[in-house]
Amino acid sequence: MWVKINVVLIGITLVYTIAPLAIAFLGVALAGLFGCESGGGMDVYCPGKPGLGQLLTTMGMMHWFALFTLPSGAIIAIILSVALGVQLIGPKLIR
Repeated sequence: MWVKINVVLIGITLVYTIAPLAIAFLGVALAGLFGCESGGGMDVYCPGKPGLGQLLTTMGMMHWFALFTLPSGAIIAIILSVALGVQLIGPKLIR
């Protein structure tokens, strides 16, 4: 039971770690798909759709959250992986 919970937690941690970068890449891809243009930096301007430009700009700026989520997610994933290893291998070593 605990092994399943640990594996689910590792999966959630990986999603948490990668989500900001995935959202930023998705925002850039959508900007190109909708024909929006960059006004310099990551400020996206969509002709006739100002709300969409603001949304894509916000999505493009999500990569800054990766400065927090990448290191913290990696630390959490390492801790959970060690705990999973102890749960799987520990009982065999004790016997």
